[in-house]
Amino acid sequence: MKRKTLQILQMLSDSLPSYEATTWLGTPNKAFQGRTPYELIKLNQAERVRAEAHKYIKAYKLKKKGWSSK
Repeated sequence: MKRKTLQILQMLSDSLPSYEATTWLGTPNKAFQGRTPYELIKLNQAERVRAEAHKYIKAYKLKKKGWSSK
C-alpha cells in the first residue's frame, strides 16, 4: 500500500470510530463528483481524499460536541 494511503487510513482510524471511517470511505461524496473516497484512492488521488477526510473529521468532531459546522 502506498504511503499516502496508509496516512489517510491512519488519520481516519485515529479520529473516527471504525464504523464511521469505513462508511465514509465507501459512501459516494459530492466533493468527488459522486465517487467514493476509496475509488479516488485507487485512482491515485489520495491527496484529494486526505483533504476531504480532514474536513470530514473536523465536522464530525464538532457535531459530536453538539456544535454546528455551518
